[in-house]
Amino acid sequence: RALTVFLTGATGNIGSHLLASLLADPRVAKVYALSRRSQKGTDRQLASFVDRGIQDELLKGDKYTPLTGDFTQPDFGLSGDVLRDVSCASVVCDDCLTTVWNRFQRLSPISSMVHGGWILTLL
Repeated sequence: RALTVFLTGATGNIGSHLLASLLADPRVAKVYALSRRSQKGTDRQLASFVDRGIQDELLKGDKYTPLTGDFTQPDFGLSGDVLRDVSCASVVCDDCLTTVWNRFQRLSPISSMVHGGWILTLL
């Protein structure tokens, strides 16, 4: 069965490389990547890939679903429809090193919706 992944922290150094690996992996069918809104109005993930020399072609296509959220809000400020989509994730991977402890409680509602999956926190 192909994996569906919910990833936070994908615009950082480790997260960008992890996202690229997930998108290139044929065992992964879908990646939902949550990031903060850009203050500059730019595509943070694309800028992160370009800055790190990662092939930005990986971001094209149906496998990658970028999500923009507010890490201070319940459920990251995501709509009910998006939360339902994310609940099909096989893996929740949290790579927000500076905010992981503050967000643990906010991650719990999403992680409780993941049926039979894994929750990975990268420290």
